[in-house]
Amino acid sequence: MTYYYDSKGRYISLEKRLASSGEGEVWQTNFSGYLAKIYHFPKPEHLKKLQLMLANPPEDPTNTQNHISIAWVKDLLMDGNGNCVGFIMPAINQAKELLYVYNPQYRLKQAPGFNWYYLHTAAYNLALIISELHAKGYIVGDINPKNILVNDQGLISIIDTDSFQVSDSIEGIIYRCAVGLEGFTPPELLNKNLSSINQTRYHDRFRLAVVIHHLLFGYHPFIGKWTGYGDVPEQNELIRQGFWLYGRNTPLQLTQNIIPLKVVHPEIQKLFLKCFNDGHNSPILRPSAQDWCNALKLALSDLKTCVHIANHSYSKIYGNCYWCERTNQLGCDIFPNITNYITPAQIELQLQQQISNSNFSSVTKKIKLIIKLEQKNLIQSINKKKYAIIKAIHNYLTFIFTKKNKLIAYSISLIGILLIKIIILDVFIPFFTINWYSQQFLEPSKGKIKISNKSISLDYRSQIFYQRGIKNYRKRKYEQAINDFENVLIINYQNTNIVNKFLTKAYFERGKTKAKNGQYVTAISDYNQALSLIQKDAEIYYQRGLAYSQIKKYEFALNNYKQAIYLAPYKSEYYNTIGVTYHRIKNYTLAVESFNKAIALDSSISYFYSNRGLAFYQLKSYQTVVNDLNKAIQINPSDANYYNLRGFANFNLNSFQSAIKDFTKAIELNPEEPSFYTNRGGVYEKTGNIQSAIQDFQTAAEMFLRKGNKEEYQKRKYKITLIKSLKS
Repeated sequence: MTYYYDSKGRYISLEKRLASSGEGEVWQTNFSGYLAKIYHFPKPEHLKKLQLMLANPPEDPTNTQNHISIAWVKDLLMDGNGNCVGFIMPAINQAKELLYVYNPQYRLKQAPGFNWYYLHTAAYNLALIISELHAKGYIVGDINPKNILVNDQGLISIIDTDSFQVSDSIEGIIYRCAVGLEGFTPPELLNKNLSSINQTRYHDRFRLAVVIHHLLFGYHPFIGKWTGYGDVPEQNELIRQGFWLYGRNTPLQLTQNIIPLKVVHPEIQKLFLKCFNDGHNSPILRPSAQDWCNALKLALSDLKTCVHIANHSYSKIYGNCYWCERTNQLGCDIFPNITNYITPAQIELQLQQQISNSNFSSVTKKIKLIIKLEQKNLIQSINKKKYAIIKAIHNYLTFIFTKKNKLIAYSISLIGILLIKIIILDVFIPFFTINWYSQQFLEPSKGKIKISNKSISLDYRSQIFYQRGIKNYRKRKYEQAINDFENVLIINYQNTNIVNKFLTKAYFERGKTKAKNGQYVTAISDYNQALSLIQKDAEIYYQRGLAYSQIKKYEFALNNYKQAIYLAPYKSEYYNTIGVTYHRIKNYTLAVESFNKAIALDSSISYFYSNRGLAFYQLKSYQTVVNDLNKAIQINPSDANYYNLRGFANFNLNSFQSAIKDFTKAIELNPEEPSFYTNRGGVYEKTGNIQSAIQDFQTAAEMFLRKGNKEEYQKRKYKITLIKSLKS
């Protein structure tokens, strides 16, 4: 019999096998509420990935509702020899696969009360979870209805989390998601080996849209009546070609059983069109999970209960109850009237709790924080005797309402403090607007940040932190600025998107500052934070690539440069930098191609030509090197290194006199560089001018000695001795 333990040494008994797959088995354990997954063939990669997940868990959006929305790894599962063979995870009880609520036939049997409002709610909750995972840097990969469970309240749980793509930013390793279900794989990944691909949130966005379409319409978006030539293509082929019902030049047509797109809220219509049309060729244009949250929230507020069938909900913008229209036309109601139907008001209350508790942590926590801040200010403003009286009143109000509702208690407590401030201190607290700053990223040396006409409204406490954050940002005090902006988010969640933009800038600038000080790993962490807030900024990807390059993580550097180029293909410097990186990993052909693109975008930069010349030098195309250096020198004739490189190329072309002239010019421009004398000395030696060679080697040796480089000094002295011995 095999014994298993958790990381604390507690015995884990496997009670009942619940599921088996190609990778492992899931078992019920002796610990109530927890399951164990055991791998068939445990690998070192499993342990490393699980350790990363344990160290960096995402925030569960429904943790205040006694619900588990992400079945995350809770502990390692060890055998008797201390080897990791699997992991412990929470059990998801009283939930069913999405299929049983979005499919009309299954829904009638399994969840007849799960009406259209409920399906919108489930879609919102799913988008909320994906948004949280993406914010934490995780890629789900295998988003499909089999890995998503829903309970009777419309609350979602995602399982099979150990298949997620997990990144180790320190080691530069990505543990990929190698699985995917047909019909949910984005077109650019079809027929690809997923185990060899680093997936992105843009791939997840396609899958999320497909699942949301299933929830709202009951079927896959890439189906319809085929009007093209030949047989109906397989679903993956339809996805590959972008053929869905509302695609451009699609050969698919609606049938009477298909629910038209126009019945959903216009914002949801826009997101489906954006995902499957615009996002087909440009994945980055696919709506984010947060975009879906925003649209579904609007849609939920727009839904109205039918006056004829209480289980029908429809969009007020659409105007009529579509489900009644459909029933009259087809004679079949997919949301039939039932005794215990779910009304929009009941679900709306659940959704309101979901929004407040998950998207902004907890309203109660925020109010408690504000109370603490207000109490501190109050103490500073009035004497102790007055404060004791006020505190007693505050405690009494809190005690009266605590048993009924903590949120009401804290709210009344806060209102009481604010009223006391107004009465005793004669302070009027205004609400006003402040200017927002443009999204342009500036180097620390470029002075003021430009101001746009965009404004936001904040309560007065948030205003204090926000204004101080701006001042700290302008003073390049990025650490303090980040703290201030995070306080704004804690206290005032209504302007999250606006504040996040400024917070992104602060993380970005702090990252650049750290990188300049050689703290590349922590700089990467700041860039990760910035990209978790705003994903479409080319410069952040570029700077993160530079940091990865400094720690010799060239594959990661290249991926970041490519993403930067994807977002800003007009930036010549990006192509130059990717060329330098290819040169470092000795892929000179790709380096030349990159420098070609940089020069095509901007032919006025001298070092683009010199860099390409260096690549051509490695490819032994010496005349091309000379041509490139001629152009570089024409643009910038004062750079000694250009003449030095052209001297090497001329030497290899046996143009020795030209090489001597180049090295002499390099020495003229920079007489303190010993390598230039060494290079010219080598040409003199080759042409038989031994005296001049010895003189140059001697000069180089003395310069190295003055610089404290005894090794190079000895090399030059040995060279001189060798030449003299050969001469004699």
